[in-house]
Amino acid sequence: MTLLADVQDATGTGAGRRASRPVALLTAAALVAALMAVPLVFLLVEAGGAGAGELRGLIFRSLTWSLLWNTVRLAAVVTVACAVIGTGAAWCVERTDLPGRRAWAVLVVIPLAIPDFVVSFGWNSLWTWAHGFIGAAIVMTLAVYPLVYLPVAASLRSADPSQEEVARSLGVGRFRTFARITLGQAKGAIGGGCLLVALVLLAE
Repeated sequence: MTLLADVQDATGTGAGRRASRPVALLTAAALVAALMAVPLVFLLVEAGGAGAGELRGLIFRSLTWSLLWNTVRLAAVVTVACAVIGTGAAWCVERTDLPGRRAWAVLVVIPLAIPDFVVSFGWNSLWTWAHGFIGAAIVMTLAVYPLVYLPVAASLRSADPSQEEVARSLGVGRFRTFARITLGQAKGAIGGGCLLVALVLLAE
């Protein structure tokens, strides 16, 4: 392998391949970004044709601020709730002797396979209280919490459980072990899952 690498470096073949790959990757990324920007460009063109006065009136009306406030608080509440439920479910499946762990590992991610409008219609049909902010927060939490569960479960599955066993053997309580060791090992996955939930909420 060393001789082959030396030959490639001497002939420039290896350097050429290494140089061509980033260019192709950057080109593909630029094309995807351009396609994703088409709706935004269309909105900007339409807004420019409407006139500055009309556009200012639409943006700074009271309804806009009300919608923005509802979006921000809904994203915050649902993200926190998903962090709690997703992390707790991952811990139960990966770190406890829960009966039927393999079945639970499949069942807890089923909400991702159900469209959001079906979930909303089902909850609204079953219970009349599933309206307004509280109803939206509950429905969205139960629909997207697997976005936190999946990365946290993968993180706990790959983490070394001996650290928790050592902490317990040194007299550290179950709650402190969970807070300091388990959550410490999975904090990156929890943060990534919460970011996905927040982005999904903003998109909705």
